[in-house]
Amino acid sequence: MSSRSVLAVDLGATIGKVVMVSITKEKINFSYLMRFPTGGTTLPIFDGSYKVWNIVKFYETVCEIIKHTPIESVGIDSWGVDFALLDKKGRLLTLPQHYRNAQSHGALKKALEILGEEFLYKETGVKPTHINSLFRLYQMALEKDEIFCYASKFAMIPDLFHFWLSGTLFCERTIASTSQCYSVPSRTWAYKVLQALRIPLDLFPDLIDPGTHVGNFKWDHEVKIVVPASHDTSSAIAAIPFDEPAIFISCGTWAIIGVERSEPVLCQDALQYGFTNEAGANGILFIKNATGMWILDECNRILKLDYDTLFSLANQGERFFGFINPDDPIFFSESQMIEKINSYLSTTGQQRITDEKTLIRLILENLAFNYRFIIENLEKIISLRSNKIYIIGGGAKNVFLNESIANALQRPVVACPWDGAAIGNALIQLISLGEISDIKEGRQMVGQSLPMKIYYPNVKELIPWGEAYERWKKVTHGSF
Repeated sequence: MSSRSVLAVDLGATIGKVVMVSITKEKINFSYLMRFPTGGTTLPIFDGSYKVWNIVKFYETVCEIIKHTPIESVGIDSWGVDFALLDKKGRLLTLPQHYRNAQSHGALKKALEILGEEFLYKETGVKPTHINSLFRLYQMALEKDEIFCYASKFAMIPDLFHFWLSGTLFCERTIASTSQCYSVPSRTWAYKVLQALRIPLDLFPDLIDPGTHVGNFKWDHEVKIVVPASHDTSSAIAAIPFDEPAIFISCGTWAIIGVERSEPVLCQDALQYGFTNEAGANGILFIKNATGMWILDECNRILKLDYDTLFSLANQGERFFGFINPDDPIFFSESQMIEKINSYLSTTGQQRITDEKTLIRLILENLAFNYRFIIENLEKIISLRSNKIYIIGGGAKNVFLNESIANALQRPVVACPWDGAAIGNALIQLISLGEISDIKEGRQMVGQSLPMKIYYPNVKELIPWGEAYERWKKVTHGSF
């Protein structure tokens, strides 16, 4: 087996990573070439401000690395739901709006009045949420936004990068499935939905599968542009070395909790409990989006502590001090996160936090409670009990969180403490290049090459965690 190298560019909602990956002696090797902040940029408008992604800056960074790195191919993955609009010449009309700045609640409400939530769910496979691309496009249409009026083509973030790198525009299915403009059941654009909302069908490019070679790098024709599973979650799940069907948590800014399936799950319970279906690199991902490290990261903008210190302090905080629902809308927007936590505690009749140790511990314990709640609902819907829980992404490096999840669920947690999206991105490229036969072989190589750590539950913790979880449900969901 040769050692041709590929470049995986993983654009996360907070950090961008550029990773070079190769295979030697049937083992995966990888090295980090660069990390850079992504985040959003707030720009002024006449009546306030709005938040965008500075993707031109990201593009310049990526191009410079490609030009100076000996690689066979490159592929981009990113967060979902955000998009760009191009004019008829392919020019970017405006920097893409940040999902945390989406003002499309009105469009969501009107779309549901027209279509009905159940119809929309069965057509797309996706739980309707105001940040999804569909409702933001519809909001622009309702407002007769000039940008929308001039738009000729729609491009999700990684599709835009692949277009800029190769000169050809397509939309890859895994990233398309985050938009709610795509039908996961039919594997096409959701034509009935788009027509009902009068969103032009010719706005949407042709769809392609992960692993498609869409062209070559415009400044070095020896470098292929190979589209990975462009949604970072799909790439991350492609890198988990499952030995049996199991539940995963892809934990970064968001926590994506779910299972791989061969077919979408479209029952009423799935809709009621907020689960969604997205295209994966190896079938369908039946998942629920939950809050990941976002709340802690926002608090740390004030605390300004390194992560080793954060996790060390968590062990010193007061146990089960208070209970919050990390997915409550109060925690969605940025800024003043510590005050938001205290406001939630006060509103629910709990004590306010006064020390940072307990604050950090509270956040991580409550993430574990929330993940247990989601996993219990997931298992009820699909009638599967997962013997272990796999966690990948930044959260997999958090020892306190992994121990908390294991104790909350009383099941082993297998932590894959590498950058799963970048590794999965590279696997898809290497399959396309013929270096790996399929996802199964790639996952076997990952298991042989990269470290994993198993966190076993402490049986002595069964009762205290169980009792605390019942109190958490009472406070956050009004149930015992």
